[in-house]
Amino acid sequence: MDNIKIHLTPELGASLKEFRSQYKVLAKDIATMLGKSGAYVSKLEKGEILQIEKKEFVRIVNFITNSEDGYDKFFEYVSDLADDEILERLTLFLNFDWIERQLPIPEELIKYINGRIKKDNIEIEQLIDYININDDIENTFFEEYKIDKNSVESNVWYPYYELDSNRVTRNFIWIHLEKEVVEKILSYKTKKCNYITIYVILYHIYKLDELKKYPILNDTIRAACKKKTEEKLHSNKFYTLAYK
Repeated sequence: MDNIKIHLTPELGASLKEFRSQYKVLAKDIATMLGKSGAYVSKLEKGEILQIEKKEFVRIVNFITNSEDGYDKFFEYVSDLADDEILERLTLFLNFDWIERQLPIPEELIKYINGRIKKDNIEIEQLIDYININDDIENTFFEEYKIDKNSVESNVWYPYYELDSNRVTRNFIWIHLEKEVVEKILSYKTKKCNYITIYVILYHIYKLDELKKYPILNDTIRAACKKKTEEKLHSNKFYTLAYK
C-alpha cells in the first residue's frame, strides 16, 4: 500500500461516520484499533482532520467492514448516497472511481475505437501526443490558481478552490499516457483498466475529428465531445460508480 496522503472533507468525514454506524461499529473501537484517542476519530468524522495516510484510511474501513475490501465498499456506499454535484467535488472519491477502480474492457468498445482510429486515419503517436498536451487546461490555469505545475503528479485528481471562494472546490487532472499502455489496450492484450484511460482515448478521438472542421475547439464543442464519449462508454456498460 502506497504511503500517500489523502485529503478528507467534512462530507467524507460525515459519510465515514454514517458508514461506521451502518456496520454498528463504535468509534472507540476504531480508536483502540488505531492506538489513538476517541477524539481523533471524532475529529476525523467531523472533517477537522484534513489529511490522513491512505493506508490508515484503508485500515479503518477494512476494520469497519471486517473485510479486505472495505475501501471499495466505502466508496460504493458514498456513491449511493451523495448527489452528483457533491461527488464531483470529492477528490478522494474521484481518484477511486476514475483512477484506482479497475474495469473489464468490453471488446466491442475497443473494436469501435480501433474502427474510429482507422476511419479517421489517426496515428497512435498523434493520438497520444494530443492526449498528453492536456489542451482542456488553459495555459494560464496554474498561474491563475497559484498551483505549482512542477509538483503536479500526472493521472491524479487534484482539488483547488474557486477564485472567489476559499470553500468551493473543484478538481483537475493532468493526463499522461504511455504509448505501450495504449497499444496493449487497442490490441486486446489488456483486459482491465481504469475509467480515465478509455475515456481520454475516445474523447480525444472525437476532438481530433472536430479539429478537421474547426481550428479551435470552444467549450460548447468540448462539452459535446464529452457527452458523446460518455454515451458511447455507457452504451458499452463501461461506467463510473457515480453514473451507476
